[in-house]
Amino acid sequence: MPQSQKVPADLSIYTEESVAALNEALNAVNRDLDITKQSEVDKMAAAIKKAIANLKIAHADGLANEAAEDGNWYVYKDGSVDTTYTGLAANTYGWWYVEGGKVNFNASGLVANEYGWWYVQNGSINFNYTGLAANEYGWWYVEGGKINFEHTGLVANRARLVVCRRWQDQL
Repeated sequence: MPQSQKVPADLSIYTEESVAALNEALNAVNRDLDITKQSEVDKMAAAIKKAIANLKIAHADGLANEAAEDGNWYVYKDGSVDTTYTGLAANTYGWWYVEGGKVNFNASGLVANEYGWWYVQNGSINFNYTGLAANEYGWWYVEGGKINFEHTGLVANRARLVVCRRWQDQL
């Protein structure tokens, strides 16, 4: 078989179903056929090639560390894209805003998760941002990418000063 048609050495990265189909094709090989049965040998080889081509990479739950074939980054659950997930998700490259299971690289604004409210810029948390940001609840002081609910005082914002109060004081 050409190099591209060889069975991969590490099958652990593929889904159980696609590996099972490959193993079925490999186990169906009859090595005792003679030259007069070449058409049967060709069918077995075609089945193996098809099974190799159909190997699917298994995705761990969570946000993938690489783009899918379509160029998008997805959140996976039980080996499939989790289209119900919207929120922040982490991978090797940082924290990303996900909508419907897909990273939204155009997202900007304040987004909450179980660790607090974060400033998202171009789809990822900007941990370098310190300043003011607004959402539907008002203006907030963001420090290191996270809303600082304890901050009180004046903050410069585009040549204006804004008074910040602790969020508890506003209740």
